[in-house]
Amino acid sequence: MEEHAATIAVEAARAGWDVTVAAPNVEEMQPVFERLRTNHVKHARVPAAARRKRDHVTSVLGFAGALVRTRPRVVLFELPWPRFAPGQLLSLALLGVRSVVVFHLVPADVEALRRQLEPRAWMFRAAARRQRWIAVSEHARATVARLFDVPLESIGRVYNGVDVQRFGSASSAADGVDGIRASFGLERDEALILSAGRLTPQKCVGDLLTAFADLAARRPDARLVIAGEGPERARLEERSRSLGLGDRVRLLGHVEDLPALYAAADLFVMASSYEGFPFALLEAMAAGLPVVATRFGGADELVEHGREGLLVPAGDVGGLAAAIEAILADRPAMASMAQSAQVKAGRFSKASMIEQTLAILDRTAAERPAQLFSGLRART
Repeated sequence: MEEHAATIAVEAARAGWDVTVAAPNVEEMQPVFERLRTNHVKHARVPAAARRKRDHVTSVLGFAGALVRTRPRVVLFELPWPRFAPGQLLSLALLGVRSVVVFHLVPADVEALRRQLEPRAWMFRAAARRQRWIAVSEHARATVARLFDVPLESIGRVYNGVDVQRFGSASSAADGVDGIRASFGLERDEALILSAGRLTPQKCVGDLLTAFADLAARRPDARLVIAGEGPERARLEERSRSLGLGDRVRLLGHVEDLPALYAAADLFVMASSYEGFPFALLEAMAAGLPVVATRFGGADELVEHGREGLLVPAGDVGGLAAAIEAILADRPAMASMAQSAQVKAGRFSKASMIEQTLAILDRTAAERPAQLFSGLRART
């Protein structure tokens, strides 16, 4: 979500929009603030989502007050999770502010979320009548419609997209690849398995570590590296130690040059329990990596089982290990999947995502706006 938010804000500013980004001052948003600063995009750091009811009311009133003061022509509001910020969405609707709402993540257990939402689902339904809602996959689109009992045709869909050329050209560049692999203790013919993403429970990196431990005895030539920061890092490092994985697993933290890391890898793995339309998986495919991924909602919109990689049920640790082992054991299949993955990723370009999103904002604003106020929220 952070990647989407920063990209749209920067590109809208380049297109001549007067952009102001309001985002919570939390750890995961710091790279976004730096990117906005570098690109001279105005931004404001606001308090994170309130958990106590009293604080939530204060937060909603503060948000409404900001809308009254700034009088934006259109708001792009990014939601990481369907139950976030109903008060803010309702504020936009009640104040008559033209809004585009992007739903990124979708739940693994739809019925459980419906029960949680029920006391305030009416707020979302009321807001939907005055707003354009879009989702990042067909699965997310259908889920949002079901959650809030709104017509499917009232929700748009704009797939996330990546800079295919940037990641694709990195995959063909040999410079630096051998050095990266050597830093992980790999010889040229050994296997580097890569995973990337924020270290949260949703990503199920613990399942990946367990699967790799199962695989490690049979594939002493394999190494696993995990790029990303998050609240689970200390627990995952302890988990790796307890599994006796030693230097065969490396948690790298934040990695600045992801294209180079993708270029050095042989296989990308995503073990998440749920996703929207993940940038990291798209990036890996654009870099020409075969993938192993769990069957989160919408996974089959990006990966065809047996063509771009292999899909396994979420939570199936044994299946995850078997899929990784199967791909590593078949080099011709790896090469074929890598080629198919790169072709498939080409259908989800950053340029298309930007063009579609800005067109929706333009239509929503009805005329070229004097100011675009982008209200972004991050999961805490």
